[in-house]
Amino acid sequence: MDDRPVRMPKTAEVVQAPPRRQAKPADPCAMVIFGATGDLTKRLVIPALYNLSRTKMLPEHFALIGVARAEGTTESWRDQLYDTLKSFVGNATTEFDVEQIDEAAWKRLAQKMVYVRGDLNKPELYDKLRSALEEADKARGKTFYNFEEQPYMSDELPGYSVFTKDEAGQIFHTYSVFARGTEDVGTVYGFLDITPKGRNEPPGTNLSDWVRHHDKYDEKVGDSRCHG
Repeated sequence: MDDRPVRMPKTAEVVQAPPRRQAKPADPCAMVIFGATGDLTKRLVIPALYNLSRTKMLPEHFALIGVARAEGTTESWRDQLYDTLKSFVGNATTEFDVEQIDEAAWKRLAQKMVYVRGDLNKPELYDKLRSALEEADKARGKTFYNFEEQPYMSDELPGYSVFTKDEAGQIFHTYSVFARGTEDVGTVYGFLDITPKGRNEPPGTNLSDWVRHHDKYDEKVGDSRCHG
């Protein structure tokens, strides 16, 4: 007789899977698309954003700013993108296969779109882009000021920044001050003290040796204390 113990097979153990986490919309943000009239934007970027809008994953405060050189307006850009989106309906050969357009989802996305026309090599484009981003801040009632996000108060708020350029032409940001911090920098000496070279006064001289009326400076900088 076999006295060895009989090994019983282990019973299956049911493991409870953790609950599926519900995705949340992203934080308020802005997206800038350079080349906004191109094929990549029409066929991939906008369908992806439309899907986020349809599933309510786009943040409430979201701005989509399209930049391109082509003639156009915000309305005409929206219309072109909508026409491309409609062309995907029932077309299984495209990257974006959809049976119908959710008009409410499209409207939520379209309302957040702005088109800015310009050349990437022209400085004026970036002025227009800055204005578009500022308008987006106004719309959500927030702005980034004094190194933190704050309620939007005004188009103009006090602040100073200092930059320096080396011999190779590289520009470096060396100092910034905002809000009540500007109260300590309200004089000529105060401004010079925050520059990289400071007052830089040679022995036996003072600031009055070089300070003149703004339109009476010599072309040669010479011994300027803040230019070196």
